[in-house]
Amino acid sequence: MPYDFDLLVIGTGPAGNVAASECRRAGWKVALVENRLVGGACALRACDPKKILLAAAEGFDWVHRMRDKGLTSDDIRIDWRDLMRFKRSFTETVPKNKEEEYARAGITVLKGTAQFTGEATVEVAGKEYSANRILIATGSVPAPASFEGSEHLTNSDHFLDADQLPARIVFVGAGYVSFELAHLAARAGAQVQIVDRGAAPLGKFDPDLTDHLLKASQSIGVDIRLNARIEALDKVPGGYQLHFVNDAGKHTLEADWVVHGAGRKPNVGSLEPKKAGVELNEEGGIRVNDSLQSESNPHVFAAGDAIGTFPALTPVATMHAALLTQNWLEDKKLKTDHRVIPSVAFTLPPIASVGLHEQEAKEKGLAVKVAHGSMVNWYAHRRIGDDFAAYKTLVDAQTGQVLGAHLLGHHSDELINLFALAIRAGLTAGQMKETVYAYPTHASNIRYMLPA
Repeated sequence: MPYDFDLLVIGTGPAGNVAASECRRAGWKVALVENRLVGGACALRACDPKKILLAAAEGFDWVHRMRDKGLTSDDIRIDWRDLMRFKRSFTETVPKNKEEEYARAGITVLKGTAQFTGEATVEVAGKEYSANRILIATGSVPAPASFEGSEHLTNSDHFLDADQLPARIVFVGAGYVSFELAHLAARAGAQVQIVDRGAAPLGKFDPDLTDHLLKASQSIGVDIRLNARIEALDKVPGGYQLHFVNDAGKHTLEADWVVHGAGRKPNVGSLEPKKAGVELNEEGGIRVNDSLQSESNPHVFAAGDAIGTFPALTPVATMHAALLTQNWLEDKKLKTDHRVIPSVAFTLPPIASVGLHEQEAKEKGLAVKVAHGSMVNWYAHRRIGDDFAAYKTLVDAQTGQVLGAHLLGHHSDELINLFALAIRAGLTAGQMKETVYAYPTHASNIRYMLPA
């Protein structure tokens, strides 16, 4: 019996878009399934809208950093409604444009929640479809919170589409979501607090640099409570009360919003993967081999956050889709390689990381040279009033190859890509130092960030 589709993709985010488009161009019969707006989280509810909103915060930040250095800042403020209107000029057109693009390409779009009914069959809106290959690219959702009253938590989706920003916001969890949105909200005039049960925020970044970021956050009024165990969230007249305990005793915070920023999990539960014999991994995502194929069902593949064991980043999802399409269309046997994946938290200033961490090097017993210091008094940062800027780099003690880079400061989100390229190409610190950079630029300081 022939299949309805050569490829059925569940999810219309970056991975789903790449896989569906490439396979359709190769002549495959392709379908996409979406139970929300077509376009996926990155374009509609996460990366892109967040960066649009942060553009206003960046402008606000520039003026305030240059106060008494040639600019006055008495009247500058962020108009949240105007900013949200600007953001929607990008996001509101995405679903219609993507649907029209898929229609022109001959890609079928199925609206509804997909559920497996067999090894190679999926039901959508009451109708069953079969496919030779099924790609799960459903992204992630907020991980469940275990404290009483957690049903009152709002999330980043709501934050990034709200017409009005409230006066008091508490973020639960000290990861990417909380810090990025806290830096935006604080500059938009909100009273902002972050509460986390751990001792160190932003655990995927270098702890020496996150110490600087904590100070940068506190300097704009963000109150950060670490080692805090949340006991309950109560809805009260006029808002919410968050109750937590730390070494100093019991505390209560008043808020208009309490935002979930305490991690995410693969969004695969509604698929009922057991009906297809699809096994899950320890993170609750799809268990796959090195080629992203389900280890228990050869018809099923997964990409991006739906796996849960790889960095939860849009470029990773896109990379997964590119690998899959090459394997399918060119009969290759490529395997995943996540060794050189730069990551950035778009705080102000941003913090960025790629490659080996210092603690990892110690645990592995590697002989490395480490360079670490402040960049606050360097020309590139001093001229823009950047009071929080630091670096840490690691190179192999024997070969001189660059192994890792960790940056905090303006333009770190761009500079980290140069270090990623250097690590991937196997460049040495000497080769990076010998490179002639345009001057004066932040990149021209790379030679001073590397150990001798």
